[in-house]
Amino acid sequence: MRPSSTSPAAAWRIALSVPLFLFAFIATYLQFVRTREGQRWENEVLAAGGRGTGWLRDRNSGLLEVMDDRPLLIGAVVGVILVALVGRRWWAGLAAVVGMGLTVAASQVLKLSLLERPRLQTGPLPSHNSFPSGHVSLAMALVLALLVVLPSRLRVLAAVPGALWVASVSTATMEAGWHRLSDTLGAGLLAATVCCLAVGLLLALGKARRAVYRPGPLGLVLGWVAAVVAAGWFLVRYGDVDATATEIAMAAAQSASVLIVLAVTALLRSVELLAPVVVRGDSPAPPPVVEPPLPGPRPGSLPGPMPGPLPGQRRVASPEELRYYRQQLVP
Repeated sequence: MRPSSTSPAAAWRIALSVPLFLFAFIATYLQFVRTREGQRWENEVLAAGGRGTGWLRDRNSGLLEVMDDRPLLIGAVVGVILVALVGRRWWAGLAAVVGMGLTVAASQVLKLSLLERPRLQTGPLPSHNSFPSGHVSLAMALVLALLVVLPSRLRVLAAVPGALWVASVSTATMEAGWHRLSDTLGAGLLAATVCCLAVGLLLALGKARRAVYRPGPLGLVLGWVAAVVAAGWFLVRYGDVDATATEIAMAAAQSASVLIVLAVTALLRSVELLAPVVVRGDSPAPPPVVEPPLPGPRPGSLPGPMPGPLPGQRRVASPEELRYYRQQLVP
């Protein structure tokens, strides 16, 4: 029996999220990369990339420089490991580090070796495959790894700023002309798939327990407000008749990044990634009961003075008494 194991509903939610995220990843690739209409729309957005000026271009350049700074990224990974060690979440730390490595490696293998971008549109734009984005994969993997090692009550408070940071990285890669919308969507969905798969394996191995402390009112309100604002931002830009395809694509990338992070946070809301204490049996074994010694002589020793009969009772000798008296009478 595992008294601290997670609820079946939480396990089912995480188990079903893996194929759902994977299906969304495949659908994004097929719709935007393998169709003529998808390529035409994304090429139109890509052609308008790199037009940011002033502080916007400086901000995007700074974000991309951060993502290319290896010492800084190594420090971020070490920070995730330290959070896991301080919280005594050994298995969560292992899952977070392995998940980050698998996400980054999978994005590079898929982009450079396995997935292709057929040339369905002619023009001067680059036709090589850039799906999924390595920069966004790394940014999303770092945020999701932090959510895995944090206590359940703090995840929402870290998820909202983390989601905004991923959204900024996604927008920066698009404005710089490095990636298309589908690249950022695929990167986020890939990281979410790997994260939920890692957490699901921990649940299957029994290395998790039901969360005792759920997110407080502040965390719930913050999460819902962020989700509503993210979805509303895209709907507003999509419904604006004056909005260009580039503006709609930017809003879609930003909203999708925020919603993916919040979706993973919601899936982990009732899971505390700690190794549960396994107790065999329905209850702990009771301590052995030591009975006090019975009054009277110990085995093999001579009995002491025998008590006499009570008033109104006739004395009846026990076999031990008869044996004792017989030894006294017969030398």
